[in-house]
Amino acid sequence: MFLPLIIGAQTVVASREQSMDADALIVLLKEQNISIMQATPATWQMLVSQTAAIKSDVLCGLTVLCGGEALSAKLAEALLANKVALLNVYGPTETSVWSSSQWITANDICIGKPVLNNHFYILDNKLKPVPIGV
Repeated sequence: MFLPLIIGAQTVVASREQSMDADALIVLLKEQNISIMQATPATWQMLVSQTAAIKSDVLCGLTVLCGGEALSAKLAEALLANKVALLNVYGPTETSVWSSSQWITANDICIGKPVLNNHFYILDNKLKPVPIGV
């Protein structure tokens, strides 16, 4: 949230009402000339479900940060069809930070590699490490 401010840009926070209404969110994106937006897959799904005429000029060229829930291949495909730059971010939702990120260019969805000073361990249901690729 503060990174844009550090480099002289602005941070726009949508109201609860705007964030739950695709048309209102599209208006906000247009009015504020938003270039980067972070939202959950549910919000992105709401936006890509709008008609092409409404969303095409808003989403095209937008940098999309998607996190808070799993990003499906179908949603990634729909976002990429709108010519967005898509970054899948992953981290503990409770702290609103990212532990990893990955640029998505096709339907190969992953959570990426850990950011600096983070480690990932993939465990089974007995909390034992699983082999690579699982």
